[in-house]
Amino acid sequence: MICAGDEVAGMLTGDTRPLAPGRISRAFLANLANYAARIAVPFVSLPIFFASWDADRVGAWMLLFAAPAYLTLFGIGFTSAGGNRALSAAKQGDFDAARREFVSARRIAMIGTVALCAAVILPPILSDLFKPDAFAAIGAGEWGLTLLFLALYVIAVSHLVLLEIPFRAVGRYPDHILLTSFATLVEILAIALAVTASTSFAWLALSLALFRTLVAGLASLLARRAAPAMFARGVPTNGEIARFASLRSSLGFIILPLVLGLNLQGYALAVGAIYGLVALAGFVATRAFARVIVLLSSLTYAMQFYEAGYLERDSHAIQRRLLASMTLVTILSCALFIAALLLAGPALQALITLGKTSFDPALAIVLALAGSVHALAASPFAVIAARNRHFAIAVSYLAGSVLALAAGIGLGLVGAPPWLALCPLVAAELCQLLPAFRAALAELDYPAAVFLRDLASRDRIRDFSRIAHRLFTRRQPTD
Repeated sequence: MICAGDEVAGMLTGDTRPLAPGRISRAFLANLANYAARIAVPFVSLPIFFASWDADRVGAWMLLFAAPAYLTLFGIGFTSAGGNRALSAAKQGDFDAARREFVSARRIAMIGTVALCAAVILPPILSDLFKPDAFAAIGAGEWGLTLLFLALYVIAVSHLVLLEIPFRAVGRYPDHILLTSFATLVEILAIALAVTASTSFAWLALSLALFRTLVAGLASLLARRAAPAMFARGVPTNGEIARFASLRSSLGFIILPLVLGLNLQGYALAVGAIYGLVALAGFVATRAFARVIVLLSSLTYAMQFYEAGYLERDSHAIQRRLLASMTLVTILSCALFIAALLLAGPALQALITLGKTSFDPALAIVLALAGSVHALAASPFAVIAARNRHFAIAVSYLAGSVLALAAGIGLGLVGAPPWLALCPLVAAELCQLLPAFRAALAELDYPAAVFLRDLASRDRIRDFSRIAHRLFTRRQPTD
């Protein structure tokens, strides 16, 4: 039986032998669906918000939702590190070890998520001193309920994220990606029902929490069917959990979503606090366009990160070709995207906000440049992250992002326009891109001069052709 990972090798080498059917194509389509869903959400949900609420209220909700959106990223760290280790154990037939990794990751992540929710949400409930002036119009009863429902939302989303581990251990991670994509899209319906029925933040938060809880329950049932061995009785000891928690790789994966949240929600909070809620609503709308290119990185990263664990033959050679090919695709995509953004941005923003905010070309360019740098870092970082050797890069990225956000806030406080206050974000993204490329090239024994030459090689065209042929040509299953 040919190893499933050899399908990736066959795509790029032109090997015509029968290969393990299905997973690569399903993964590509699942990641493409996830990419489309994440693009669709702001473009569909923002018009719904602006049609039912005024710009001040939309901005206030975006400001309020920033913290919960940030907290949902915590579980991703343990999911990625635990998934790497669980897959490695499962490939060797040791499902007891794979299950231990899953249970450890789930316990630690859920305990940490609940603790973070309590730390962030309880103080504002217990004291009006923690309630920003932007929410002064919200009554004490509604304020407390809104925060509690948002905490439930965070816990449900985190549970759904962690269920990726059992799917991944049995090679069915595309199913989990499709499920989360479906949840992302259908969540728009929950938003539409809530904001058209009421202007209550509590009602909207309850709608989102209930929907995500139902999705998490469905995902649990599907995960048990897909990987029953991962849910068999037997749990890790406290010592095993402690060893998992001390892994540098786990900490590195925890840092990454925290940095993403810092760069995503930190600047939103800063814009809202310095420039006002109307400016924040416009910023969120403009950022929705700019994030299209950021989301491209999730597609290129996911395909390389997940499949690296299945590669068996010629892994370095295949990954060198993937790195060159995906880098070239990203460069071309970013250039085309920035041009399209400047041409279509004003009309699109007027459309999705119903003319209640204006498009800022300078702000859009800065956000698109930052997104392009982030997208370029996806491929080299996937090479390192799949080996759990990304801790130093994550620390560099965190340090650069913290300093950049501080610089941006400082620029805003002294009266700089929003686009200038966002410029440090580009520097923050370089703190991931440069170390990621340096580490990936070293890991793959790939000299920088050879890599740059390979970007312009005719092999890139052949690679694209072979990948497309393998993805979209039906193959017969083999034993």
